[in-house]
Amino acid sequence: MSRKGVIAGAALLAAGLLAALLLRGGGGAPEAVEVTIPAHAPAAHPGSPSASNVHPSVTARIAELTGRVAGGDSSAATLLELARILQDAHRAQDAAVWYAVLLRVSPGSSAVRIDYAQCLASLGKDAEALAQTRRVLAEAPGHPAGLYNAGALHANMGRPDSAAFYWKRLVVLHPRDTLATRATMNLAVIGKSAAPGRR
Repeated sequence: MSRKGVIAGAALLAAGLLAALLLRGGGGAPEAVEVTIPAHAPAAHPGSPSASNVHPSVTARIAELTGRVAGGDSSAATLLELARILQDAHRAQDAAVWYAVLLRVSPGSSAVRIDYAQCLASLGKDAEALAQTRRVLAEAPGHPAGLYNAGALHANMGRPDSAAFYWKRLVVLHPRDTLATRATMNLAVIGKSAAPGRR
């Protein structure tokens, strides 16, 4: 199971809801997924996605990949699939371990680092996620997913001015990108202008 594309990300406070969206690295067409989390989240609905109701085929694939790794397969492709499928199976803590291992194998992969940052953010580790995102931006200052996620993480951390900085930079560098459109909408929600030099 491969999750290519992007999980678009922004954190927006509106009507008591925190909308946390992050970008997921990878190739292919963008895939936007929005997650809305109430400020005081109620207990999960019995039918809500969780680690307890993952499809058996996903569980079987996790077991197969884990067996391959235990058997000595440490290829980047296997490790990436394992990390992503664990994350998709709501096992973010396990996924984070494999993303960290994968980054030792492929330290220069911005797509993997973006995925790892998204995984860390899903665990509530915004500072660690931001550190990973900054590493992506240090290597590629105009990386669209990196800029978008940096804005989202800053917004999640209650730093609207910092969020605006990254989202405005995205709009300036990639004005035709769908992420720039989302960044512009997010800027409006947090009361900031998308125009450079304007607050």
